[in-house]
Amino acid sequence: MPLSEFPDVPSRIATTMMRATCQISPDTDTFLGRRPCHTIRTRYPEGVSSTIGVRGMRVSRSRGTAGLAPVMAIVLALAACGQGTGEAPTLSPGPSTQANTSAAPSSAAQVPTPTDTATPPTTPDPQPDVTLLAAGDIAACSKDGDAATAAILKRYPEARVQTLGDNAYDKGTPRQFGCFDDTWGVAFDRLQPALGGHDYMTAGGAGYFGYFAKRLAPFAPTANEPTMGWYAYDLGAWRIIVLNSICDRIGGCDAASPEVAWLRTELARTPATCSLAVIHNPRFSSGRKENEPRVQPLWEELQGAGVEMVLSGDNHTYERLAPMTPSGQSDASGIRQFVVGTGGRSHYSFSEGAIHPNTEVRDDQTFGVLKLTLSDGSYAWQFLHEAGKTFTDEGQQGCH
Repeated sequence: MPLSEFPDVPSRIATTMMRATCQISPDTDTFLGRRPCHTIRTRYPEGVSSTIGVRGMRVSRSRGTAGLAPVMAIVLALAACGQGTGEAPTLSPGPSTQANTSAAPSSAAQVPTPTDTATPPTTPDPQPDVTLLAAGDIAACSKDGDAATAAILKRYPEARVQTLGDNAYDKGTPRQFGCFDDTWGVAFDRLQPALGGHDYMTAGGAGYFGYFAKRLAPFAPTANEPTMGWYAYDLGAWRIIVLNSICDRIGGCDAASPEVAWLRTELARTPATCSLAVIHNPRFSSGRKENEPRVQPLWEELQGAGVEMVLSGDNHTYERLAPMTPSGQSDASGIRQFVVGTGGRSHYSFSEGAIHPNTEVRDDQTFGVLKLTLSDGSYAWQFLHEAGKTFTDEGQQGCH
């Protein structure tokens, strides 16, 4: 019903509508509040009421000018999370008001019905699944185990490849990295490396930093500096954090070390819901090389940020351990440890040391690569064995 039907409404009230915005009265105060989509009924002092269906709204009272009684103004606007209902405001006579179409001035305009509506906000589509292949303790010029695992990399040409340290035996010389290139070089353009102790056995890690210079350059200066060697990158919906556990080459791994300071900053600014870390020396494992306490400060930072898992090498075995705290207590909200020192160099036996109480699956006879399918909010793992072997391990888990 138009305003002209209500003679008691001051003649200087104008009503306009542009697209999804409706304003009654030009003399209004600023925004007072917002309500979700429902019907608002407001009573004017003169007895005129307004019933308006809205999704987002602002309500204010006119400041009043000489000769005008105070009236209530309703301003309809699109809310940040919604849109107008498409209903025009309608005024209906209150108990003390009678309709009189002849009393309203011709300047009063009827509110048009909006025809356009805004597109409501949408939830971003989930990131597509991505595949990460990982193993450490890889190439030796006198061995052929790395050729067997390189054959697995060839089967997944779209997968990203992450090494877990000790890339070229025995001393990480440029010549020995040439043997790495003969096999795992097939994946060079999609590969990210991590440092191990054998990579530092040539002064300044010259073989490692020289061979992987192209792959490290985008993450300078921390990735390609021998006294640092850590960095991070995004993969699908995940954040991959590559750390350096050769603590005596980088000023330590304690809570006051440069690496922990960098890690703290990295974790604080990382928006990813799911993340994993690469640390060559496993905090926990079974057999010859059991537990590495020097990396506990790294684990403490990772645990505090809700990181899902740590991938390690060093022990030439495959082992999956249950999620646990940095001190080794079983905890469903803790970090899962994978040890994947099965890249091809050699095998260690679990009989050489104690078995960790939180071990879930282990094998010491098979070269292979861990395949991780990283989804938006979860991950799945599968151990891909070399040709001629049968051991495997697979499962899936949601992110914290």
